[in-house]
Amino acid sequence: MSNLGRGKGKASHPYYAACVFPTGQHAQEVFQTLRDLIYYEKGCELSVYRFCHQRRWYVVVVGDQPEPDLHQRVQTVLHQHEGISTLLPTRLAMQLLRRRAYELQGGKTWVEHRMSQLEQERGEDR
Repeated sequence: MSNLGRGKGKASHPYYAACVFPTGQHAQEVFQTLRDLIYYEKGCELSVYRFCHQRRWYVVVVGDQPEPDLHQRVQTVLHQHEGISTLLPTRLAMQLLRRRAYELQGGKTWVEHRMSQLEQERGEDR
């Protein structure tokens, strides 16, 4: 699943933050909070993804470096519900960055993708 920030493309440094969660429910709650935060934050250029990979649930935020206050709020939310900071395998991180770049090329400012419950339970990647 992904959401794009709605700000206008200002030059910035790349941003990446990821946490792994003990359950899909924990990841879902953090994802929803971050999705709302990004949607309502003026000038925000971030995307948030939630997915299961190898039976581990992840929430990942990528995009342009946010202002320090927003960065702190993102970090606070990511670490709720037993979120543990992690690094994604390079292949997955690159896949998310490519997906974000592809969506931005289309001029979209907000996109949501959903997986079926079966896909989520199996931990299948899209």
